[in-house]
Amino acid sequence: MGKLPFILKQIRKGAGYLLPLFSVVSIIVLIYDIGFQHSKEAKNLLETYYYWFVFIAFVLLLLRVDYIGVIKRKVKYTTIELILFFSFAGIWILQYFLRSFLIDDHPLRYLLDLYIIDILMIVLLFVVEISIGSLNLGKFSQNPAIVFLISFVLLIVIGTLLLLLPNSTNIELSVIDALFTSTSAVCVTGLIVVDTATAFTPMGQTIILVLIQAGGIGILTFTSFFGMYLRTSSSFQSQLMLGDMLNEDRMSDIFKNLVRVIVFTISIELIFAGFLYVTLDPLEFSSDADMIRFSIFHSISAFCNAGFSTMSDGLYDSTLRYNYSFLLLIATLVVIGGLGFNIIFNFFRYMKYKMRMLFHAIVSHKPLAYRPRIINVHSKIVTLTTVFLLVFGTIMYLLLEKHHTLADHGPFGKVVTAFFGAVTPRTAGFNTVDMTLLAPATIIIYFLLMLIGGSPGSTAGGIKTTTFAVTVMNVYS
Repeated sequence: MGKLPFILKQIRKGAGYLLPLFSVVSIIVLIYDIGFQHSKEAKNLLETYYYWFVFIAFVLLLLRVDYIGVIKRKVKYTTIELILFFSFAGIWILQYFLRSFLIDDHPLRYLLDLYIIDILMIVLLFVVEISIGSLNLGKFSQNPAIVFLISFVLLIVIGTLLLLLPNSTNIELSVIDALFTSTSAVCVTGLIVVDTATAFTPMGQTIILVLIQAGGIGILTFTSFFGMYLRTSSSFQSQLMLGDMLNEDRMSDIFKNLVRVIVFTISIELIFAGFLYVTLDPLEFSSDADMIRFSIFHSISAFCNAGFSTMSDGLYDSTLRYNYSFLLLIATLVVIGGLGFNIIFNFFRYMKYKMRMLFHAIVSHKPLAYRPRIINVHSKIVTLTTVFLLVFGTIMYLLLEKHHTLADHGPFGKVVTAFFGAVTPRTAGFNTVDMTLLAPATIIIYFLLMLIGGSPGSTAGGIKTTTFAVTVMNVYS
C-alpha cells in the first residue's frame, strides 16, 4: 500500500503528458478531415478515430485525476474541469451503450452518426489543454514581450498552413500569398493580395476571421483567460507576465480584467452583429446563414480594426456604400475597438457610480460617498483627442470631397460617408469611396490619421492618440 501513492502519481503524471499530446493529435486529424477531400477508405479511418476518441480521452481524464488529493481535500477541481470530465463520461455512455436504443431519425442519433458531438469535443479538449498549457509559457522566457512575439509568430505560421488547405480556397494559393494573408489578418492591417470574397471558401474566410480575432485581442489573452479559469491557481510568474501584457499593476485585478476583456469583446461583437444583420437586404444574400455569417465577419473585423471584408469591392460595394445605417454601425465598432479596454472600463466605472448615486437619491434618499476623479487623466486625453480627430477629419473630408467622391450622396449620406472616412484611416482600412478619386489634400489628411492611429491598449495601430496629444501639448507649452 505504501507504493500506491507513488504509482498513482506516476500514472497521473503520464496522463498529464499524454492528454495534451492526444488533444493536439486529434485537432490535427480534424484539420486533415475538413481540409482535404477523402476517399471512402480514408473516411472510414477518420470515423474510426472519432469513434475511439471519446473513450481514449475519457480514460486519460480518469487517470489524470488526483484521487488521493481529492479524498484528503487538498486538491479542488474547477466547475469547467468537472463539466469537461462528466461530458466525456456522458458522451461515452451514450455512444457505446445507449446508441442502439435511439431510433434512426432521432436528432441525437443523427449527431452521433455524423460524429458532430465527437468533433465538438475534440475542439473543446484542445482549447482546454492549450489554455492550461499557456500558463506555463512564462517558464520559457523571463521577458513577456518575447513570449508575446513568439505567440504571434506561431499564430501566423499556423494560419498560413490552414489557409493552404485545399478546402480553404477556390484557387491555387501560393505559400507567399497565404503567409501574407495570415500575417495581415493576425496583425489586423487589412491588406490583401487575393480577393477574400472569391479566393477563399467559407472555411477559409472563417480561418481568416479567427486569425483576426486572435490577433486583434491577443491570442495569449484568450488562452490565458481559459487557462486561469480552468485552474484554481496559477504561478506567480504567469500572473506577472499577464499583468505586463494587460498593463495591470495589481495582481488581484489580472483575472478580473481578463474576464472583462473577453466578455466585453464577445458581447459587443455579437450585439453589433445582430444590429448589422437587421440593416442588410435579404435579397442580396442567398440564405439567412449567409447574412448571419456576413454580419459576424464584419462585426469582428470592424471591432478589431482589421478592415477585411467578404465583398469583392469591400464596403464600396453598391449594396453597402449607400446603406448608411450599416456604415454608422461599422464606424461605431471601429471607434470602440480603437479606444482601448482601459478607457472603456474606466467609463463603465463612472457610469456605474452615477447609477448608484441616482439609486441612492431615489430609493434611500441618502447621498452616496463622493468619489473624486473616477475618469482618470489618461481617459480624458484619449477621449478628447479621439473626438477632436473625428470632428476634424469629418469636416475636412466634407470640405475637400463635397464635389468629388461625395457628389453622388445626399446631405445625410455626405455626412455619414465623411464621418466613416475620418474613422477608418486610423487603422481599420475600410473604404466606401473610390480611393483613386480622392483629392491630394484628402490623402494628406489620411496620412495624418493613419500616423496617429488609435489609443494605447486598443486593437488599433499608429503612434497612438496619447503620443500625438502629448507631442502637441509640448509644442505649444
